[in-house]
Amino acid sequence: SNNNNMGGEDSYLKWSTNVTLFFKGWEINATGWYIVTLLAVFVLGLIYEWLLTLRHGFEIRRRSAYEVTFSPPVKKKSRRERDGEEVRVEREDESVNTEMNSPFLPENYEQPKKKQLKQNLHYLFASLLHVIQLIIGYAMILIVVTYNIGLIIALLFGAGVGYFLFG
Repeated sequence: SNNNNMGGEDSYLKWSTNVTLFFKGWEINATGWYIVTLLAVFVLGLIYEWLLTLRHGFEIRRRSAYEVTFSPPVKKKSRRERDGEEVRVEREDESVNTEMNSPFLPENYEQPKKKQLKQNLHYLFASLLHVIQLIIGYAMILIVVTYNIGLIIALLFGAGVGYFLFG
């Protein structure tokens, strides 16, 4: 037969306990191993959603921990005014950069080395989570292109339950 598919198999959805997963040597021929594979694919969907939630929460914490916030100069009231006397003495708080030459950092701001190291380690961890998530995502794509209905349902159900539990 004239088959244009690269894998040599027909590209249609099918129910079968015989499936090749990821590469030629990983063939599942027995019903017992198929059930184990269904459970593993379900867990893969759960892990993917857990990692997605973990990474999102980590990014929010990482960004808010290192965010530099600015406010306009504040006029502070003297003690006399707070005590109810009529004399008002106001002064501007000069601790904030009022020129705002840099939209992100005050003038002469130097990041402490400890804080910078911690920030770099957090970014390294976030990058590692991203790579793991990509690997799992591509594995999920390969599972879908097996065209095995059972594996696709297990994957979707695992991701759905994972979203429900962690999302």
